[in-house]
Amino acid sequence: MTAAETYFRFWGQFGIPVSEEGAVLNAAPPGYPCLVCRYGEGTGDGDAVELTASLWVRSPGWRQARELSERIGEALPVGGVYLPADGGGLWLLRGRPWAVWSGDGEDPSLRRVLFRVTVRHYRGGTA
Repeated sequence: MTAAETYFRFWGQFGIPVSEEGAVLNAAPPGYPCLVCRYGEGTGDGDAVELTASLWVRSPGWRQARELSERIGEALPVGGVYLPADGGGLWLLRGRPWAVWSGDGEDPSLRRVLFRVTVRHYRGGTA
């Protein structure tokens, strides 16, 4: 599995649709909840790449967003997680701030949690 496939597989483990950022702009409006992710690669020598993923939930309150955020946090602990990929792997770490909560001024029922992650790419071994 490529590094990009590995990254999106991480976000896909929560049982909700995952889209690449920008791809949903050209498609029909996504169902909710959903995750929209940004991906980028480093040089492969462990350099840090700062990325984001947004959890979108349509709900009158924050409960569902909070519960999904907790599941994501359990899968990405403070010390990070190493994910093997073809020819190396990815070390995913929580960025700072880890999660930013916001609503949508045009739609009062739309909730967003923006996750910041640091990804270190490694070729040929582990972190």
